[in-house]
Amino acid sequence: MSTRIGVVTSSCLLIIVSSLMIIPLLTSDPVLPIEWFVQVNEEYHYSLIVTGYKIEAGVPYPIPFTALNLTTICVTITSLPIIDLENGTIFSSKTIETLKVSYLAGNLTSEMQQIEYLISRCLLPIGAWDVIDGFYPHLDEYENETFYNTYFSEAKNEYFVIGHRTSLVNADEMWFAYVSYSTGMPDSISLWKYADYCCGEYNYTLTLDRIILPD
Repeated sequence: MSTRIGVVTSSCLLIIVSSLMIIPLLTSDPVLPIEWFVQVNEEYHYSLIVTGYKIEAGVPYPIPFTALNLTTICVTITSLPIIDLENGTIFSSKTIETLKVSYLAGNLTSEMQQIEYLISRCLLPIGAWDVIDGFYPHLDEYENETFYNTYFSEAKNEYFVIGHRTSLVNADEMWFAYVSYSTGMPDSISLWKYADYCCGEYNYTLTLDRIILPD
């Protein structure tokens, strides 16, 4: 029998429940259950598209991930961390930044490792979405700022947005995903990088869209 790991937000106490049993926790505050819906060893598929450019000294160069452009990426869930909702810093370090998936085919290049971490960051436990959203600002709160380095989130009607952006004077980097409320899996992920430096410039976007295979 498979197991799921969960916590309750009001007391931050860890409980482990089976897939067929829920252990209630009685407190004076409302209980907000949160758990992993996905299971270890499940496989997920994404189409990959990369667009953009890189120029150095007036000469065009291939952008990162070019070799993977227009391919299908298959990953498997390898581990699911204990969920800690004490605060946003802990949730970021112990849940978002923990590697959860592994690439299934071919050599594990540095670019594939980046994709593993990108998908892992966007895979979230379900439940208590308002709590997670409360940990981070909305991205538009920084639209008039020049320098920032922050996670961001937003609970939309149809999906949950999670992401991170680092903005400097001559460089910008952002990843974000549209996450399913029902599964916690990212249905669409984007990575954008831009830099304008002494001898060149690059600006590219990597997009991963989940493929739903027939049963």
